[in-house]
Amino acid sequence: MKSGKSFLDVVLLVVVSVAVASSVVGLAAANGLPRRMLGMYVLLADDTTAYPSNRSWQPELPATIQAGSNTVFFTFINPTDMRVPPAFANLAHTRGTNKRGAIPASTTILFSIGGEAYSNRPNPWPFLASPGAAQAMAAQVAQWPKLYGCDGIDMDLETGAGDDPTAGSNAIIFFKALRRLNPDIVITQPVFGYPQVDAENYIVNNGWTKSGAWLGGANAVGIMVYTGSQSLQYVKNYADGSGQWQGFPIKVNVPTPSVLVGACGCGSSSDVMTLAHACVSQNLGGIMVWYASALDSATGRPAIQYGGGTDDASVNVGQGWQQALRTML
Repeated sequence: MKSGKSFLDVVLLVVVSVAVASSVVGLAAANGLPRRMLGMYVLLADDTTAYPSNRSWQPELPATIQAGSNTVFFTFINPTDMRVPPAFANLAHTRGTNKRGAIPASTTILFSIGGEAYSNRPNPWPFLASPGAAQAMAAQVAQWPKLYGCDGIDMDLETGAGDDPTAGSNAIIFFKALRRLNPDIVITQPVFGYPQVDAENYIVNNGWTKSGAWLGGANAVGIMVYTGSQSLQYVKNYADGSGQWQGFPIKVNVPTPSVLVGACGCGSSSDVMTLAHACVSQNLGGIMVWYASALDSATGRPAIQYGGGTDDASVNVGQGWQQALRTML
């Protein structure tokens, strides 16, 4: 029986189909956690500003952030309903397109859940209220890379919702369910310099062992100290948690490549380079920066800025971010 297609036609059809499928998968979940991160928290949605979670607009990355980072954290997803803001997908889907303000092809994209304001309200977070709710939400979040173009999430569970007695254990259930459904998904966990939030401590203590073995939770912790290079003082609280005083909240030792140190977008070039050199000498996982503004393509101006932009990495330090990134790689 003749099929109407030659053998060569069929082979070409299969090759093209595989190539197209591969490109779609690559767009959806292209990158893992870099060996050393220079990550920027990019402000895209804030329900107290003119750019609320439900607004669809086209963000652009400033050139200094395109060249001076290899990871971007999109802020913030409201944990009440866990809806991904349209601006997140709009920016994520520019990755690798080389359009003005696009995400570079090699940059990792993480969607940040919560933050300080959303940890105060809602409290508790609905999807961490029970094991069943955590597993149900994991089934949804596991699809985010495919649907919206991210590589993973940043679980910014802070004081308030993070003090709920079951939030930590349900977060671990959420993480492990996520990994069963999407083994390649990246998860980062911000923490305070001194461990003071019960859920954060639970996530760390149940994410690694005293010997530093990974238990399948978060890939990395990021120290939320953003003054100068002071975050380096707190590395020991996580990398040598078991070696601190009796009763210390962290009982395990997070491997140094899984510890990120914080930097302010307002930081001086000297402070940024101090952090970069320390990441190399101490074998740390990199730097996370609070914060950077995105540009609104409709106006060409920064969309969300806090404090008049004084802490905005896109207008401070300049090429210092790129120099720090080169130093760490």
